Amino acid sequence: MTAAVERIRGKPTIFKPVDWLEGTGATGLWLPFEDVDEVLYLPTRSQLYRTQILLHELSHMILGHDRIFAASANRMALIAGEYTTRALSHALARSTDRNEYEVAAEALADELAAVIRSGPAEPAWFEGVLG
Repeated sequence: MTAAVERIRGKPTIFKPVDWLEGTGATGLWLPFEDVDEVLYLPTRSQLYRTQILLHELSHMILGHDRIFAASANRMALIAGEYTTRALSHALARSTDRNEYEVAAEALADELAAVIRSGPAEPAWFEGVLG
């Protein structure tokens, strides 16, 4: 699945577990850079939960949510570095718990998870589909 998203977006996706998300209320954060998409995620013991986090962030990519927030990210770039700009933009966009973009991403993630679960050898195949 990740390979298909990378082909569509024309750039690689890097997944990075980060402990600092603990206690922030966020379990994942997608940072769309010019040449790479970075997904920062809270490391969890549960493979199922971790996969849902990653599917949620991939869903934002599939839905093109970076285009929606590009204007505010550009304004923020005037006062912050690129990495900080991207992080702030997406963190602020997600600060309203259930906005329409979060609901859409979660709904798509649920649909993707259902398709994956119907595949062979679930749950072992579940995380392999992300690679």
